[in-house]
Amino acid sequence: MCGFLIALSAKSPLDPVRFDSSRDSMRHRGPDAAGTNFLRDGRVGLGHRRLSILDLSEAGNQPMQLGELWVVFNGEIYNFPQLRRELEAKGCVFKSHCDTEALLHGYKTWGRDLCSHLEGMFAFGIWDDARREIFLGRDHFGQKPLHYAIANGMFVAASEIKAITTLTGRIFPMRKTAPFEFLIYDYVPEPFTWYEGIQSLLPGHQAVVRQSGDSFEFSESAYWTFHPDPDPPPISKSDALEMIGSEIEQAIESHLMADVEVGAF
Repeated sequence: MCGFLIALSAKSPLDPVRFDSSRDSMRHRGPDAAGTNFLRDGRVGLGHRRLSILDLSEAGNQPMQLGELWVVFNGEIYNFPQLRRELEAKGCVFKSHCDTEALLHGYKTWGRDLCSHLEGMFAFGIWDDARREIFLGRDHFGQKPLHYAIANGMFVAASEIKAITTLTGRIFPMRKTAPFEFLIYDYVPEPFTWYEGIQSLLPGHQAVVRQSGDSFEFSESAYWTFHPDPDPPPISKSDALEMIGSEIEQAIESHLMADVEVGAF
């Protein structure tokens, strides 16, 4: 499952003890390894709790670095084998067998077009030290969570809200409409959360975050939107069943990629 935390402070360095405490509030998401890196005189922090699925060695631990790029990631990239072959053909050299590394090489190769190349369930944060910006991405249907907030001179994004509240030290009031939304829909519609000041990156969206003086610039955009065919071609029931069966088989096969035992439920 994994859990990550990425933060950018506009003024003072991040508190390392508080940062690691925030990271470890998500220990249940990743009991196998923990990592933290601070950059830019401690004003940029990346933290990760790992649940090892691919490449169980330390080479797969996060935060992971490639030159001036750093990434923290939760999820699985199902087309990782194809991406790796494509990126290696372009001259990329992989040091691990982990799909996390494909995000770094992919960003270096395709830049902000990275997400359009990915198939899987994912939420990630990349720190681009050359551009001094954070690049965030979330999977097409929002299977993996990605929450963010700007508070107390910090931009913080994380897999869980409690990591944000722990790091910022701020009490975020509950949104007055959240209980009604939950009772009507059985969930709180994104990009909103239960709390004022904390939002979720929308499914199929990516974002760029930059520091601008004492504040932050946050730019969000959609890299994918579902558009059903307004005039679908006619198809027989048997052909439809055959197509659905083929799609399910391919989906299941892609989900079986793991260096640990695979479970089904």
